[in-house]
Order: sequence, then C-alpha cells, then structure tokens
Amino acid sequence: MILSTVKLKGYRNYKEATINFAKKSLIIGANDVGKTNLLWAIRLLLDRGLSDYDIEPKDTDFYAYSETNEFEITLSFSDVTDDCVVSRMKGKISDDAELFLVYRAYRDISTKSKTFKLFAGSALDKLEEIDDRYYRKVLNVKYIGSKRDLHNYVKKEKNILFQIAKENRKSEEKLSDDKLYSEIKSDLVNVDKKIPKLNYISSATNTINTELEKLSLHHKMQKVVFDASSSDVESFINEVSIVSSSNGKNVLIGGDGRLNQIYLALWASRNELTEESLTEVTIFCIEEPEAHLHPHQQRKLADYINSSLKGQVLLTSHSPQITAEFVPNSIVRLLNENFATRAASDGCSNVIEEAFEEFGFRMSIIPAEAFFSDVVFFSLSSE
Repeated sequence: MILSTVKLKGYRNYKEATINFAKKSLIIGANDVGKTNLLWAIRLLLDRGLSDYDIEPKDTDFYAYSETNEFEITLSFSDVTDDCVVSRMKGKISDDAELFLVYRAYRDISTKSKTFKLFAGSALDKLEEIDDRYYRKVLNVKYIGSKRDLHNYVKKEKNILFQIAKENRKSEEKLSDDKLYSEIKSDLVNVDKKIPKLNYISSATNTINTELEKLSLHHKMQKVVFDASSSDVESFINEVSIVSSSNGKNVLIGGDGRLNQIYLALWASRNELTEESLTEVTIFCIEEPEAHLHPHQQRKLADYINSSLKGQVLLTSHSPQITAEFVPNSIVRLLNENFATRAASDGCSNVIEEAFEEFGFRMSIIPAEAFFSDVVFFSLSSE
C-alpha cells in the first residue's frame, strides 16, 4: 500500500492543494514554500513520535493570508491489502482497497480556543470519527529531519540498536558472544583491582580519607575509594563511542558531510533491523539528506534511498544531484502563487514524464536543474 494523495485545505501556507505521491517521491521547491509543512501534516496523523500535545492545532497551523478558522488534512491510501492494516482498520477499507484518514481542526472566533477531530473511512462520504490514532501501530511514519546531531543521536539510539541486533543473533553467534562476554568481564574485574593501585590515585585516596577522619564524628570505620566500576560489563559496553577507524587507528570523526553519512547509515541500520513487513507499514519521510555531501556522494545517497530503503519514501531536497536520480513522474514541485502553495500538476504525474519523452530528454543534472526554475527557455534550431 502507499500514501497516494494528501489534500490540504486552510492549512498553514496551503489554501487548498492536492499532492499526489508515488512509491518513491521527491519533494522540491524554494525555501519556505512548504516542504516541511507538508511532511508535518502527514506526521500529525501518522508519526508515533508525536504526543497528543504535539498534534493539537496551533494558531500558526491555520491559513494566514485570509480569515480562516478551520483546516483539514486528508490522507488517501491505495492498494491497502497488507494484512496488518486490513485487520486493524476492519470496516474502514473499501472494496477497491482504499483508506482515508482525516484531521479537522477548528478555532472558535470569539474565544480563539482550538479543537480537532480525527476521522477514518473507506470513502470521504463514509468517514467515522475516531478517538485517537490507534492505527499507528500498523500504519506509521518514520521521520528524519534536516537538523541532525550525530553524537546526541548515537547517545540516544545506540543502546536500542545494540539490543535489536542482540535479539536478532543466530544461536552460534549467541554462544560465541557469551564466551567472549565472560572473558571481558574477567578482564574488567582485573582492571578494577589495578586502577586503585596507581600511585596518584592511591595518594589522592589517602588524602581524602585523612581529611574525612578530621571532619567526621561517625563512619570512622568507613573509607572512601575511587571505584572505576568497569566490571559492570553492560554499563561499560553501553558507554562505547563512535569514532573513525583507519589502518587500525581510531580518530575523531571529522567533517559535516561524513557525520551526515554516518547519521543516515545508523538511522537506516536501525530501520533495517526493526523492519517488520508483516506487522506494520512504514512511510519514510526524510528532509534534505544531501546536507554537506559532495555532489557525487549526493547521487550515491539518492540511489541508495531509491534502491535500498524498503517501503514508501517521501524525500525533500534542494539538490539537482538528488533530483537527477529520480524518474520525472516521481517529483513533486511545490510553488507559491498568490500567497498559497500548490503542487505543479498536483504532484507526481505522468504528464512530466510524457513531456520529457516528447522533448527527447533523459534525466540528468541539466534537466534536473530545470525542475528548480520558474521559467525555462528552449532554443529551437532550424537545422
């Protein structure tokens, strides 16, 4: 199944817009045209990482350029045949395998208080109000934003990544790990015993205890020691940090481009390990993956996203290098007209591919640049 269409009405900078998507879709457009707003609209209904507070409507969510006190987000899904979704959304999927999810927000004119309602159904005229986003367990979004902090991400996510990998081990791998784990534990116990014997640590310990004897009325029989606590193997392993290894030497990772690659690799690794095609359908939303990357690396990244990431992918980018790796009818070009954002040709459309074929173009860096232009002039030769 795929998210085939998003309709926005009265939402942020979208007065009324229809955006069609393909299995792999690239969303392009100028700064502040509404790429992030479009993804946020999808996330309001599908992102498990957003709390109930996060999805409450804000004043800034209502269309700003005319008096608007309602907005609506409609997600249309096609080819809804995955058993996990069909069983969870029983009675809300049409005979044609279509599903609709709707978010409607309201603002009281006098009090300015804001409320919202959620709906699901097999057609727009058969919607039923639902209490919450219970379907996210089987139908959801995984989002990676444009602002990426590798070190905080590693600190937050590495233990989860380790745990998932641990659970996915084969029996012979587990036996091997158990043996090595015991050896590491024994080594760390010896390290714990040796560290306090270092002269400067021993001296510092004696100094502290001498002063404590002068200060304390009680606990005179207790001594303070420096404990490395390295023999707690789990804690020791969980404190490992990520570095770059070259020729057997570890060095700090340098360069924002390399950091971005590692971040995306870690993120993709976790999603690969947790991918459960039989139990959930996941849509990947990725913002500006090209940040700090060399043009050739950008193209390789785009190819990787197109070929390796399972499931539907919605990608935003400012890069012609990324664009060159997508087929024309999978590109969503957002533009702003009269203070309202819309999608050219309503998003992904065969019209674009047909035009390319008619003009005899194939996708490369030069025609990819044209997607970012407002006007393109063609010079026709008489020869």
